[in-house]
Amino acid sequence: MKSDTEYIGLYDCHCHILPGLDDGSRSLEETERLLRQEHAQGVRTVIATPHFRPSRWRQDTDRLHMALQQTRRLARQIDPQLRIYLWNEAYWEDGLIYHLKNGDCRTAGDGCVLVETRPDCSEDTLYQMARLLTANDYTPVFAHIERYRALRENKKMIDELRDQGAWMQVNSDSIAGNNGFFTARFCRRLLKEQKIDLIGTDCHRIDFRPPQFRECAAYLRRHTGQDYFDWLMREQPRKLLKKEEYDAASTTTTML
Repeated sequence: MKSDTEYIGLYDCHCHILPGLDDGSRSLEETERLLRQEHAQGVRTVIATPHFRPSRWRQDTDRLHMALQQTRRLARQIDPQLRIYLWNEAYWEDGLIYHLKNGDCRTAGDGCVLVETRPDCSEDTLYQMARLLTANDYTPVFAHIERYRALRENKKMIDELRDQGAWMQVNSDSIAGNNGFFTARFCRRLLKEQKIDLIGTDCHRIDFRPPQFRECAAYLRRHTGQDYFDWLMREQPRKLLKKEEYDAASTTTTML
């Protein structure tokens, strides 16, 4: 591995680190431990993506914002440069477009929607997700695409979905090889072809899917060019968060 500074300032674009909201962190203490692990692996920007699935989890805005503020305070105590932003991982089900338009389900940047569905869904379902979201002026960001059998069996779909404006997100532990040989091979081929747009840990708990980012970053540095490494690990996440980072900077300036 090269100098540690090369792996500082990275972005985790998908995680369940906010306490007590879904099947992720169970407490503030667990959130702190997860944040410290992220920080130790070079992550300085965390996009918290609690599940949005009204049919399974009750949506409580006050509770969500309390968890977000508590997590931000913890992050500042660890490192003033450790930033926390909010997105949602939306499950594809009836009513999602309504919830997006109503502001219940949070997008990032210019209408980017992190969306997931069943791993065994049909090709038609994935195409429909892209078609309906883009028709409503949203950018679909398909979460952990390595889980979808349809995409693994028909990789041309990835090109077609990206041509429609969709982004592809892959989990860091899959690239690192922790989810099996064939999953790693699939992800690494996409890396080689530069068809991955975002990477996230999808971390949940200390004892279930903890953050594993450093090994992934090291693999990327060894097997991709500098330009793609910088684009994937920093520039593309900055593009995603351009509006959020501007709003945060404006708020800070107002408070000074």
